[in-house]
Amino acid sequence: MSRFKGFVRFHEFFLEHEQIWYFGLQYTDVRDQPAWINLDKKISKQEIKKAPLLNFNFRFKYYPENIVDEVIQDSTLKLLYLQVKSDILNEAIYCPAEKAVLMASYQVQAKFLDYDPDVHTTGYLANEKILPQAVVTQHKLDIEEWEEKVST
Repeated sequence: MSRFKGFVRFHEFFLEHEQIWYFGLQYTDVRDQPAWINLDKKISKQEIKKAPLLNFNFRFKYYPENIVDEVIQDSTLKLLYLQVKSDILNEAIYCPAEKAVLMASYQVQAKFLDYDPDVHTTGYLANEKILPQAVVTQHKLDIEEWEEKVST
């Protein structure tokens, strides 16, 4: 049974979660394209790329059109936030520089609270990935300048 831990956890999530239709397990198919597990079919009957270690990603399969009206569970909202954040930082989805900086400032505010120069010394964001690399390289600012833009 230990070989199926991930699928058991996925099934448990479905049992505990009301908004299951948004989610799916994504994998790489035999054509190296992202695909979704069909829960009505056996794993062996799906076109999963053969590899020593299979990688399945738990992801939003469908994005809500209106988050305020459609997302009713805090856990769904948190998972949506984490996926969108990851997709923006990994540049899987485009986010204009101005919006990326604004969202980074929200992220910093949530994690570090109000900016206090006595507490938040230069370099306090050095280990935080808060902006897509394209935004950082496009605007040619150093670490301190980015920290100031995001923190104030």
